[in-house]
Amino acid sequence: MKLRRTALVLLALAVASSAWAQVKQKPNSPARRMANAPSRELMQRIWDAWGTLDPANAAPFYSKDPQNIYFDITPMQYTGWAAYEKGVKNVLAGFRQFKATIPDDARVQVLGNHALGFTTWHAELVMADGTPSTMEGRWTVEWARENGRWLIVHEHVSVPMGGGPMPPGNKPLSPKVQ
Repeated sequence: MKLRRTALVLLALAVASSAWAQVKQKPNSPARRMANAPSRELMQRIWDAWGTLDPANAAPFYSKDPQNIYFDITPMQYTGWAAYEKGVKNVLAGFRQFKATIPDDARVQVLGNHALGFTTWHAELVMADGTPSTMEGRWTVEWARENGRWLIVHEHVSVPMGGGPMPPGNKPLSPKVQ
């Protein structure tokens, strides 16, 4: 009798764990989407990829839909990744080094199969002629899930008029990334 009870308990545990594994691995479950959701760390990896000064390193983070719109510092707008990749090469040619840092003010909001990210950034630059510089900016980014991956479908990169640091009294975005 004791052996039968033990066997039934083990069988019940096996069935429960099998069911849990199937639920846990469901590709479009809300828990799975949140577990893989964009984060401040992903935002920093994207800027690190741009910091290589080679758009090919940033390409894996972007949707290749030719209708996507990307707003950058200069020129104002690119339509589609192919145009962005091609056009930004000219801009990046003006830099010898580019290192952007995402501070703790970054936020991400997941909205189903889309997510929005908001942050400021600080960049340490060395221009092509060797002149060092810094830049402060802001970044708004929209991701969409494509084939199980979060890819950027729209972004807006800008700097304050004058490109300098935030005026006294202004505070970074809050709260921190969720």
